[in-house]
Amino acid sequence: MSHNLFTEEDNNKTIRMVIGETFTIELKSNPTTGYTWLRSGLAGTELSDCTFAIQSKFNNRAPHDNHKNHRRLLVGAGGTMVLEVKALKPGKHTLSLAYGRPWVGFNAAAKRYNIHVEATA
Repeated sequence: MSHNLFTEEDNNKTIRMVIGETFTIELKSNPTTGYTWLRSGLAGTELSDCTFAIQSKFNNRAPHDNHKNHRRLLVGAGGTMVLEVKALKPGKHTLSLAYGRPWVGFNAAAKRYNIHVEATA
């Protein structure tokens, strides 16, 4: 599998990959106001577990921006959360994310994002 990029339009998509391969998820985010994407079902702000290794970063640009329109990271200025995801164990798994403020909690109305992963050795 080549390195794949997934966005909000790919919510609930199923992908197939080999253990150790990575894929990228880019989602609109605004951490300057406290909102961020977190793993559903994990305590705190932890993103990785025994199923997925995840690295995250925030870009102060919109998804698919041509990098010519960089904005300074001002309070209230949104951008993109970039998640680099690596499958660690074989099987069918769902990566579930929720968008909100971690200290407030996530309720049923929270924005959700799911990617279903079928990982093979």
